[in-house]
Amino acid sequence: MVHVIRENTMRKAGCFAVFLAASLAVSNAFAKHYSFPNVEITCRLSSNGTMRVHEKRTYSFSGPFSYAFRDFPHDSRVRFTNISVREGSNEYYRADTKEPGTFTVVENNGRKEVRWFYSAEDESRTFEILYDVEGAIQRHTDAAVLYFKFISDTWNKGAGHITIVIEPPAAITPDNVRFWLHGPMHAYSDVNDNGVVFGTCTDLPPYTYLEFRVLYAPDLFSEAPLKSGEIRQAVFNEEAAWAVRTNNMRKELIRKKKLREERKKKGVWIAGLLSVLGLGYWFSQYRRYGGKPKVSYIPDVSSDIPMDITPALASYLLYSRQINAASIMGTLFDLADRGIITIEEKPLEGGFFKRLSGKEYTFTLNNEIYAGRKQALHEYERELVDFMFNTLAESSGTISTKELQKKQSKFTKFFQKWSKKIKALGKSMEWFDQASIKAAYRSMICSGILFLLMVPVALYCGRCAIMTGLTATVVFILSLLIMHRTEKGESLAQQLLAVKKYLTRYHFHSIGQDRLYANINKFVVYGTVLGLQKKHYTALIQAVPGDQFTRAVPWFIHVPGTAPSDMAASFTGMITAASSTMSSASGTGGGASAGGGGGASAGGGGAG
Repeated sequence: MVHVIRENTMRKAGCFAVFLAASLAVSNAFAKHYSFPNVEITCRLSSNGTMRVHEKRTYSFSGPFSYAFRDFPHDSRVRFTNISVREGSNEYYRADTKEPGTFTVVENNGRKEVRWFYSAEDESRTFEILYDVEGAIQRHTDAAVLYFKFISDTWNKGAGHITIVIEPPAAITPDNVRFWLHGPMHAYSDVNDNGVVFGTCTDLPPYTYLEFRVLYAPDLFSEAPLKSGEIRQAVFNEEAAWAVRTNNMRKELIRKKKLREERKKKGVWIAGLLSVLGLGYWFSQYRRYGGKPKVSYIPDVSSDIPMDITPALASYLLYSRQINAASIMGTLFDLADRGIITIEEKPLEGGFFKRLSGKEYTFTLNNEIYAGRKQALHEYERELVDFMFNTLAESSGTISTKELQKKQSKFTKFFQKWSKKIKALGKSMEWFDQASIKAAYRSMICSGILFLLMVPVALYCGRCAIMTGLTATVVFILSLLIMHRTEKGESLAQQLLAVKKYLTRYHFHSIGQDRLYANINKFVVYGTVLGLQKKHYTALIQAVPGDQFTRAVPWFIHVPGTAPSDMAASFTGMITAASSTMSSASGTGGGASAGGGGGASAGGGGAG
């Protein structure tokens, strides 16, 4: 048995180690990133047809990196030789140790990979790769040709700025060199007075090549092998055809750009018109249905809670017909205030430290009192009692917050049906103006239509659709301002809000203790739906002297031996625990106190 336990423990530890390593690897993969802000390639041609390439690549690292590599593909036309790596004055030496400052060259079926090692993190470093391209120049009887991809289409990273310079074996006049740069149409090329050809390109996309084809006089490369036949006219013909195609592409791009500009101008008007129509429709609905009724004078602050509304219905009235976990807590507190339920605080079962650190709370049904008052209760109140103490508690009459958490899925299903009962009852009270609600829904439908129209607007004129989307969002939000309460509902809501201000602004400190003692029970019950937080409950309970709170709120039984001075912490602890349980069980938030290219290729590369 001991061996089995040890093996299981080791297996679990091994699985955890693998999981941890995998998690770290994924995290690092997402955290690491590099780019090429600048690439400089300088080439020197030799009379024997070899091209010496000096490639300077600036890497911008985000995260830790330890190596980079360059691929040189197999190509029967050229050979890559004399490869070296350096960084400024630091010459990397060839070794298989993988230590910083070293590099390796691995050849497989003619393909070469150069990999160099370093240590970099969140910084920019410029590495220089030097190599010879033997056979870069193809000498014919009428012309010598350089046809080479200096940036191949195998790079999965683009580059911010690229410069390519090609120096001839000897100074020549510009008239003795012809050149073509292939790649993005925004790339640029030219030649200086010494026959040095250069090209530049900014914002080269990934997987995009940049290559030169250059024609020289054949006697410049007298030491290069001579190939039979002429090539000059064939190159001219091919480049002319490509130039026509490129010019046509440019014309097409210009045409499309002009069309986009025209569409953009029209799109602004279209989007503007849709915005005006959407906002205009909202305004018409608001002007006709959105005016709140005037009510008789109601004090801004009051301690008088309306007696003709239950906590759950108060939540429906105050929070735009929405029912949340506070409605359950308020209903349970209200039932407890009427003697139907008793709430008791108990230490957690277990060891000494567990009893010391935490408590749980039980809800007990007083069957005799419930039987006598059952018919006077609302249907939703009876359903809550039946669900908690018969279905969840299995007719035991007692259920704890811990048991409620275990039966969260059942409570969630019940809450969805239960809240509909309260909403139906609230609707019968005629507290909300139904015409304003329908107008608000019509305005929301208008915002939905605007959202749908974003698609054709975006297809037609691109970014103009943003205006339509913003208008749709604004109309949706403003739609909420249309719906309002009736005069009866507004009057009742203002009374409740006056009580909320009374409690949250601590006005109860200014009244006599006898009056506070008389009202403390209702303040506690309705505080759940009025949004009282732990600090408000604590101040309210501490304002009641001695053990008067226990006598005023007999339905809450605290842990024996709790001092009167600790009663506030005991009761607010119950509110926090119960509210959190109800919120999670009902599936709601809140709670009372819870808070081109045909040239030879130089290959690609990367870093890691």
